[in-house]
Amino acid sequence: MYSYLAKISWTSVFGNCSIPLGVSHADELISLFNLDSLFPDNNLEGKDLEMSKTMVALWANFAAKGIPTDDAGTIQWSTFDARSSQDYLDFGQNEISLKQKPFEERLKFIESLPLHLKQFSKSSREQKTEL
Repeated sequence: MYSYLAKISWTSVFGNCSIPLGVSHADELISLFNLDSLFPDNNLEGKDLEMSKTMVALWANFAAKGIPTDDAGTIQWSTFDARSSQDYLDFGQNEISLKQKPFEERLKFIESLPLHLKQFSKSSREQKTEL
């Protein structure tokens, strides 16, 4: 999960919003690829540069060796298993950490909702004879 808020974000593409919108969908791509044509003011420095280097190392090591680790070997990104702990890597504002079971509370809520399939089935809809 990418929750790191960098200096440059896709939110700037959607207009000049006066309220902070947080991390946008695909913001991690700014850390991975040279997108200077879209973000000419993107001079990675400080924490943004460190995040970029770490993400590139993780992805490159995964592509080369099949194991997503940083160059120092301090980050171990384990294989996701939906049937067990559901480990995932959270790229946060202050740290990159391994967490488990994303959105567990939301899933419990959704699973607690009553299922009303009959009201959505074809047989329960009114039959129309016209086009």
